[in-house]
Amino acid sequence: MYDLGTKFKKTIRFSVVVVILALIITVICLLMLKYAVEGENNMPFELSQLIVVSTAEGVENNQNENIWNFDLMQNNDVYLYIGKNKSYKETEIIKRIIINNIKVEEGPQKRKDNDI
Repeated sequence: MYDLGTKFKKTIRFSVVVVILALIITVICLLMLKYAVEGENNMPFELSQLIVVSTAEGVENNQNENIWNFDLMQNNDVYLYIGKNKSYKETEIIKRIIINNIKVEEGPQKRKDNDI
């Protein structure tokens, strides 16, 4: 004959295993969410300096009699200085650096002759 207590014990064990697995999955998901929001706190390298150097050239345009008639060209160079984080104790090597998501918020604009 089948014992009713054995079936009850199997149901309780199954329920405990399901609850434990659900808790483990929940904790893992919360840790992943925390890392996605906060990121890594102690990075091996840090951006120590950011320098923008802007150069402009003018080519004189002799088509008009105006004294200040130039075609201007401007170039901007961005220099990033990456240094070792002093509080990071392990040895790390930079393999590659990827710079993406650069957005130009305002494009070049040409000044009209009546804008002074």
